[in-house]
Amino acid sequence: MAESGVSSRLEWRMEAMPGDPRECRQQAQECLRLAQEATSDLERQDYAALAETWTQLADMFESDNALAQCLSAVGLNDVPLEARRPIRLRAA
Repeated sequence: MAESGVSSRLEWRMEAMPGDPRECRQQAQECLRLAQEATSDLERQDYAALAETWTQLADMFESDNALAQCLSAVGLNDVPLEARRPIRLRAA
């Protein structure tokens, strides 16, 4: 990221990574807003890239949540950890 104070204008939380897709999408919106206010092309590109990353993270959380709900619906969330085996998923 540019050394022009970009990171100082973002108030990133250094806590645990959010697990809420809505929060990720809010972060993406904030990055887009900052991209519009950026004073250089590099800043705009950096913020746009961050927005895309936050959006992808939100998509991943939504997919993971959907998978967890499906596993729960068929009772696979109750399998003891030592009895679980990795599953191989095919790429779409």
